[in-house]
Parts: sequence; structure tokens; C-alpha cells
Amino acid sequence: MVQYIKKGHAFVVPSSPSRPHEIVVPRSQTAWLLEQPDRILSAQQAQKDALYSDYQFVGEDDHFSVQTIHRNLARHLPGLIPGVQEEIQDAIDKIFGKDTENWKSINLFEAWLGIIPQTTNRVIVSRPLCRDKEFLDSQVAFADAVVRNSIIFNMFPRVLLPLVAPFFVLSNWWHWRRSYLRSKDVIEERLRAMERKISGVDPSYEPPEDMVTWLIRQAYADNLKSELDPVKISKRLLPIEFAAIHTTVMAGHNLLLDLFSSDPKLGYLDAIREETARVLAESGSTFWTKQSLSRLYRTDSAIKESLRLSHMARALTHRKVAAPEGITNAAEGWHAPHGAYLMLDLAGTHRDPDLYPDPDRYNAFRFSRVREEWEASRKEGAAADSDEELRIMRLGMVTTSPEYLPFSHGRHAW
Repeated sequence: MVQYIKKGHAFVVPSSPSRPHEIVVPRSQTAWLLEQPDRILSAQQAQKDALYSDYQFVGEDDHFSVQTIHRNLARHLPGLIPGVQEEIQDAIDKIFGKDTENWKSINLFEAWLGIIPQTTNRVIVSRPLCRDKEFLDSQVAFADAVVRNSIIFNMFPRVLLPLVAPFFVLSNWWHWRRSYLRSKDVIEERLRAMERKISGVDPSYEPPEDMVTWLIRQAYADNLKSELDPVKISKRLLPIEFAAIHTTVMAGHNLLLDLFSSDPKLGYLDAIREETARVLAESGSTFWTKQSLSRLYRTDSAIKESLRLSHMARALTHRKVAAPEGITNAAEGWHAPHGAYLMLDLAGTHRDPDLYPDPDRYNAFRFSRVREEWEASRKEGAAADSDEELRIMRLGMVTTSPEYLPFSHGRHAW
């Protein structure tokens, strides 16, 4: 089933009828893969092909949406944290209840589906929509349709997709329409208010910092009047909703399964509870901040270890050969033609014993012990070492590397 390329380390794995075989690039060639310009190896084209975006996202691509959130999310994140915390507390209270005396049966995956859409939509559309059940249900259903259709489309030769895809994506259009009808008034009012602010009629107006505002603001900045349309804005939200909901739900679900299935004698849950209570108390606030969250070493490590071990896909780093002449890897002596797919092996990397001792065991504090020891040494007056500090900082959950690929890696990491 596996065909080696000229006895090199890269190899070809069979793919579905609608896609060419994929070339698995070895870890030694990670830098070579990620350094290629988009005109040679395209991450965007690989993603569009994987999700069949030309059919699935109701006639709009994700370029403007992704560009907008990259420009805005990081710099507004500190101000968004209190609102996100409010939604987490509200969602957990509704799903788990407040009864501390009686047992209650919970479907863990369904519980996460109740928490994540409400929480992420505080950032995407703010209140009241982030608590509108019909709006949230339609967004979850749209994401479900994209996943289901992607699996179905994989079974068809690509030449047949123009015939079969329009039938299957009717559900996508239906779910988008439901979400649009719930969000239409909110988007139209935001457009009017932003127009009054920008024109100087109401300069004191401060819009909520969310994806809707960012899309409108970006459209004005780029002089794209066609983007100032409630229908188009509602469609621009879809790729962000899709990306935010399912991956986060699966990550949270796997995290709790990993923690709950670990030996209680290891004390993972008690240690995480102690850390969160202590750090929040030391911050002197009832709300989390970016600074206090960054000190949750054990919690961060538990999440990172779950992402390492309980990965949701065999690979998340894909590139499509966009150059008409193809691409040649001189180090290993193989050539990939135009239209071929290249990938990095996430699962093999995350379970490599040369990188992670005892790689098939969930070790919640695999990454935090080093960080806690380093912080303790700093408090005791140890000499500062900038290289060591940089290495310690890279142990955080959100920092990818050739050895840690849950969000891909490189400039297209998500």
C-alpha cells in the first residue's frame, strides 16, 4: 500500500477517488516544506480542496474572513476575555446545573456542543446572538454539514462533483438561511451605527469588538463597499464558525476523557483545581486576564498533552503543488508534479518515542514540570538565561514546532 520514492524517507499513501495520492514528507524536510512560497506550495488550495470550499460555503471564499480575524483577534484578545468568561459560566450553569447534592447524567460531547458555540460566538457576534439557541443550532448544523459532505465528496471522482455536490450542499444553504434570519437585524443595525460613526454623525459610538465589527471596519479600510452587505457579512461568518466550533469541541471532549481516564492517584484534577484557584486569587480579581491565564502551567500542559496524544486527525499540515512545473526535493531526490499533495505526519510525530518518552501514555504535566521548575529557580534568584527562557516559553500549548503540530506549523498555522 505504501510506495517509497527512490528509497528516500518520503513516501506516498493512497487517497480517496477525488484526490491524488499524498506524499508524506519526513520531519527532516519540515523546514523545506514550510519555507516554500505559496505560488509553489499552497496551503490555501490544499484546504479548499479538503473542504470542497467551492461548493460548501454558500458562494463565498474564506480569504476576507481569515485575513480580518488575523488582523484583529490577537490585539483585542485581552479585552475579550471577561466576556468569554461570562459565557463559559452561563453555559456551564445551564448544561451542568447548580445542584451539588444529586447526580446528573451528562453526554460529554453534547455538553461541549452547548458550551463552545455560545462561548466562541461572544467573540464572533456578541450578545444577544451568542445566547440565541436557534442561531447557535444553525451554526452547529452548518459545521456538521460541511464535515459530512466532505466525507461524502471524497467518495466521488472529482469529475462528478459538479453534478452531485449541488444536491448535497442544499443543507448548507438551509442552515445558513436560518442563521441569517436570526442575525439579520443585528448586522443591519451594526452597519447603520458604524456608518454613522465613520461619517461623523455619531463619533462617540463604540461598537462591540467582535467579528461583525471587524468585518465592517475592514471593508471600510479597504474601500470594499460590496462587503457592507448583511447577507455577505453573514456568509463571511461561516468559515470562522466552522473552524471555531468543531475543533474546539473535539479538543475539549478529548481533554476531559484523558483526564477522567487517568489513574486518580496521579492527582491531575486536584492539581489543576489548586492551580486555577491559587492563580485567580493571586490576581486579585474575579475575572481572568491574559497575564493570569499565562500562569496556568499545569492546565496548559494538560491541554497540550491531550492535543499531542488524542489528535483529531492523522495530519493537519497539507500543501498542494501550485507551480505548473511541480517541485523537486533535492535532499531526497524526488519530484512532485503540479496538483500533488504534500503532508506532514502529525500522528507519527506526536507518538515518536525519540521525541516523547512513553509517548502512548497521557502525562498531563509532561510540559508543566519544566516550566514550574524554571519559575521556581527564577524566584530563588537564579541567573537569567535568555536562550533557556525562550525554550521554556515555547513549551506552551499554542506554540507549534516541527515536533508539535496540532494547529499545523509555520506561517499558515491556525
